Amino acid sequence: MSANDKPKHLVEELVGKVKQEWGEHTGNEALRVEGEAEADEAKAELERDKE
Repeated sequence: MSANDKPKHLVEELVGKVKQEWGEHTGNEALRVEGEAEADEAKAELERDKE
């Protein structure tokens, strides 16, 4: 893991969570699902980087 990977994955997770919440708030199911997938992917990357 490079020094730049952790902040990048944290930001990606945050952006995914924002999309997910905005999709729920506006009733946009596609945006909610997209955000959930992005947040999950970023979280998985963070876990992989810990190893």
